[in-house]
Amino acid sequence: MIDNPDSSNKKRENRQEKQAQTEGWERRDFLKLSATGVIASLAAACSARMVTPEGIAAEPQTGSGAQADGPAPESPRVPERLPNPGALRTETWQEPWTWRPQQWPERRLQLNVSRGQNPGFSPSPANFSGALFSYGGISPGPTIRVRNDDVLRLTVRNLLEMNHGMVEIGPFPAPIDVPPNLKAKICALVKEQTGFPVPEDDPAGCPVFIFPEQAAEALGADLRPNWHIGGHVNRFHAAHTTNIHTHGLHVQPQANEDGSHSDNIFLRVIPHGDYDKRKAELREGETLLNPHEHVGELDYEFRLSVNRKSESIPHPPGTHWYHPHSHGSTHIQVSSGMAGFLVVEGDVDQSINQAMTGEDWPDPETAAGDWDYRERLMMLQRVFIASFDTDAPPNKRQLKFPPFPAVNGLKDPTVIKLRPGAVERWRVLNGSVDGAGTKRLMVLEGQYTVQGINTYKVITETVGEGDEAQDKRKLVPVTPRELEAAKLDLQQLAVDGITLVRKRNGKAEHYIRDLSKINPGTAHPLHAVPANGESPPRAMLRGYEDCYRNGDSLNLAFNRPNEVLMTNANRTDLFFKAPLDAAGKVFTIFAAESRLHSDTHHSNLQLLNASDDPPFRRPAFDVAIAYIHVDGKPVEGGDFDIQSLNKNLPPVPPLLQPVGEDELLVGGSEASKTGVKPGSRRTRTLAYTGTGGTDFPVTYCPPGYTQKNAHMKDKLWTRWDGVEIMLPQLSGSMGIHPDFDLRFNPEP
Repeated sequence: MIDNPDSSNKKRENRQEKQAQTEGWERRDFLKLSATGVIASLAAACSARMVTPEGIAAEPQTGSGAQADGPAPESPRVPERLPNPGALRTETWQEPWTWRPQQWPERRLQLNVSRGQNPGFSPSPANFSGALFSYGGISPGPTIRVRNDDVLRLTVRNLLEMNHGMVEIGPFPAPIDVPPNLKAKICALVKEQTGFPVPEDDPAGCPVFIFPEQAAEALGADLRPNWHIGGHVNRFHAAHTTNIHTHGLHVQPQANEDGSHSDNIFLRVIPHGDYDKRKAELREGETLLNPHEHVGELDYEFRLSVNRKSESIPHPPGTHWYHPHSHGSTHIQVSSGMAGFLVVEGDVDQSINQAMTGEDWPDPETAAGDWDYRERLMMLQRVFIASFDTDAPPNKRQLKFPPFPAVNGLKDPTVIKLRPGAVERWRVLNGSVDGAGTKRLMVLEGQYTVQGINTYKVITETVGEGDEAQDKRKLVPVTPRELEAAKLDLQQLAVDGITLVRKRNGKAEHYIRDLSKINPGTAHPLHAVPANGESPPRAMLRGYEDCYRNGDSLNLAFNRPNEVLMTNANRTDLFFKAPLDAAGKVFTIFAAESRLHSDTHHSNLQLLNASDDPPFRRPAFDVAIAYIHVDGKPVEGGDFDIQSLNKNLPPVPPLLQPVGEDELLVGGSEASKTGVKPGSRRTRTLAYTGTGGTDFPVTYCPPGYTQKNAHMKDKLWTRWDGVEIMLPQLSGSMGIHPDFDLRFNPEP
């Protein structure tokens, strides 16, 4: 960072003084500053999540696994909404309704894209967003269960209003990542137009990312209406335009042989309001509709089986999902809960069902057989960049940046009731979309809850006897090391919709992985305990270094026993068995935050010693998905060995056979055609631009660049502290237009 630092002592004094000022702002103070209350909700939420220098490590210094380094944080009160699983007579677990194509031959499932008048609670645990958009008013959307040789027919109907917003065209910097001189320019306009209080000693001290109109005006953006952009734009736009994507299915990516639409993410279903506006204001030379655009609704047909050499090959069974993928609005719509499970059923499911229940196709939501076997669907979303509607009409501006849901942005965990020895299959989806959603999925013995950014164990004690007995609950802070020790055994059947495959005796076979045997008895290298005289931030940095020292440390950091690392869009199928001796016990289905996938935490630790202000970072917190209460008599089948199901699994189909070493080598015929050396290995390279920076860059302009592009000052480059630097562009990998061409987005 280009900086003229003061002394460390003076910085810390200024930081502590400003932190005290920042923490003094309450939500009600911000609400007074805006007539609509729109920008207030986001500003208040961000203010509440500022972190102190001492809290940057985000690990309570208490419990059996940590060393005392000052007083332990005071435990909060037990929230009234927190379920007491043992006191409930029935479970509260819920899932969306299910649609099966085989029950509706030749019929279509109609997915109506609608927007709620008022945002409701978040659609999933850990999702900050309110449910602005949905399929037919529910979130997640209806579950689709389809056989692997069937045809899935859908109609997507867009009931949203016209796209009322504007979008920046051409080069334009990301306001959150520009240097202080440009932020000060934006903040001055923010103060003038909205009255937002900008500190006199910090002219760049406003949350610029919630003032897009002022940022566009201050930096001279070229704006066009979202109802008809007329060209390429690689950023958020057209929030009311949609389509459908079957994530994970191996089907036709564009059109079927008869011309019907399949999984083509470049199709765009625009609202009727956009079409009417275009007709009314169409100018000479403009096109009313591009070939990939459709008005109001669109029919899709996904054919799961394929014909190869006159043989029909069914789709491999697995857990997948569907969601919108209209470039420019994907994040906005999916983060609002527009997603649903798409389960492809086949021989693997049939074999397991027979072994557990004696039926080929029992109701997956009803416990059956000697082990109360059933399935559950769990969708998890961790969304910090909230769902918003930049295209809301003028009379509904409160929906542009709606307030965050209550209860710390979390949906209340539900309660599952199981008998001792019950066996279940869980289909888990991580539907996170903004790069902040990588989680470590596990089951913990005991009840745990998340308050703010800290995790607590719920301790329940019975006071009194007989009719006067009462349960008294309290919260006790826990450390990551204590969570590690509380994990129960899990077994894994599939990853991302693919049943696991291994080779034994030269033959491929499906199998169930025992996760308790992954690096058993090892400590996580990240969980460093502060040494004598070592600060918590310094200990945490040492922990990060320990994770990346060598291959063995990476293995220990990323492959942990009895947990599954799940990043965005990952799915996994797990088996869980309630212990036979667990009657009366409570367990927590838990998703712990993974911090090894982002350098944000590292940079913030370093910035503590290089900045007047404590750094703002995305809140890293764990998620309690659901509670399991084991109650009643043991199941009739006794203690079931889940590994015994391996002998029931069907043969591995040709499509899932492991890739052999010989298949990676370039043969003579291919070498002669391509000019590649025979015997070379095939590989793929993925170029990924990432999800954005966490601070303004220090990328210097090439010689002569500023003279050649003088008209792009403050758009592609700027001058800061006497140095000419490049500016990060307001673009994203989830906002690519089908007409994408670098000619429309010049780069240095």
